[in-house]
Amino acid sequence: MTTQVDRNQMLHQRDGRYAGKVQTGADPEVLIKLNNKGSFLYPQGPFHTLRAYVDYWADVEIPDRILGNIALGYREYINLKKQIADFDWRDVYDRANQSALTSGNDRKVREAHTVRDAAYNAHTEKFWEDHPEHIRTVLLREVAIAGQVAWCRSLLPADIQDQALEVRVSLLDEELSVDEVCERYELFSIRGSFEDPEITNAEKLDKVRAELDRLSSGLSA
Repeated sequence: MTTQVDRNQMLHQRDGRYAGKVQTGADPEVLIKLNNKGSFLYPQGPFHTLRAYVDYWADVEIPDRILGNIALGYREYINLKKQIADFDWRDVYDRANQSALTSGNDRKVREAHTVRDAAYNAHTEKFWEDHPEHIRTVLLREVAIAGQVAWCRSLLPADIQDQALEVRVSLLDEELSVDEVCERYELFSIRGSFEDPEITNAEKLDKVRAELDRLSSGLSA
């Protein structure tokens, strides 16, 4: 950045009255060069190679409060998603089996509800097979970095931005691409959790409550 000084700077006396102009001579150039490497939320850039980009994220520090916010954000999101899936499952199942569940024969009704309970348990088991209940503490940093690698890839040249999604991430005993990590932990849906918790936690809880209220109102209607 170049800062120029006006050649005709105004002079003022101590009481603020105008006292003429002065010639300041050649314009000096002031260079501001930042040595800060950037941070997790505000990365330095642009990056000219994928290697430099990956090395940056491998070395960046992540405050514990942000990691905690990401973990909380995922847990809240996946629990809400499970509740929505449950509402949908009950609606579909109960409509399809209404006659059996509400017949006048007590024995048959009990049998129908037993079958329903088993079907619901199978539904729940399948849901948690497809969705981790939480982000394990030992994986949290890698998952957080994968999210930032995906979202901040615009800091790379346009022709190699998509390569960032193919970068491999080691999660204990398995290796996934950045894109696969984002999909498994639904990171694009919890982008708002990648922030300082003082800003986002209360807002997210309000949204969860509002969504549950909406669903409850719809069922009772």
